[in-house]
Amino acid sequence: MISVPSIHAAVLQRFRSPGRPAITFALVVLVAIWATFAAYAIDLYRAIEEEAHEELYGSENVMRAHTSGVFRAANTMLSVVEHWLHDDMEQGSAHTLDTLGAMISHLQGTGDQLITVGLIDSDDNGFWRVNRGTILEEKVYLGDRDYVIALRDTAAGTRFIGAPIIGRKSGLRTVPLAIRVQPNALGVKYIVAYLTEDIFNNAFSHISRTLRPPSSELREMTGCSSSFGRQMTSIEAI
Repeated sequence: MISVPSIHAAVLQRFRSPGRPAITFALVVLVAIWATFAAYAIDLYRAIEEEAHEELYGSENVMRAHTSGVFRAANTMLSVVEHWLHDDMEQGSAHTLDTLGAMISHLQGTGDQLITVGLIDSDDNGFWRVNRGTILEEKVYLGDRDYVIALRDTAAGTRFIGAPIIGRKSGLRTVPLAIRVQPNALGVKYIVAYLTEDIFNNAFSHISRTLRPPSSELREMTGCSSSFGRQMTSIEAI
């Protein structure tokens, strides 16, 4: 019969075997290596995330400035045309739509234009517009557009940024910036600068696709969504 002390001695002998410390040490080393790599991976992920946020929010400031500049440029163009129409009537000049078209084309510059300028009469018909250097004179009813409805009972000089639309004849996707004008000899009641989507796409194109947020967030970032449906009395309000 085997005694109890001899059993204990056998167990102790097994744990005191030469291979046990080596295995334990190897396990400790493996755990330490795994923990080191895990910590490195976490730090790397955080660094990449911080860099992505810096790029994204740096781009946000650029896009806000770009969008604001676009609206201000379009608004300045509308103001120039509005003053030209009013002064033309006061001076009794015999200027025509062709003269007006030449002036607008000059304001737009040369090459592909990113802003289409349209005129709307007192019956809410869009009857004339300069589209990429081409003058179009086909009538299109626009009385149901939000910018026409918003400006219908306002004073001359009031501006309105409408929601994004698709042109009924041109098919262009644009954001309209409209102004109610003074009475004039050409029968123009509203002037509209239609800002094409290319203006905004060009501003967003430099953002890496892997870092690019949803389009709804881009609109929030640029301040566009908060501007839609805004009625303004001066360029400083944009």
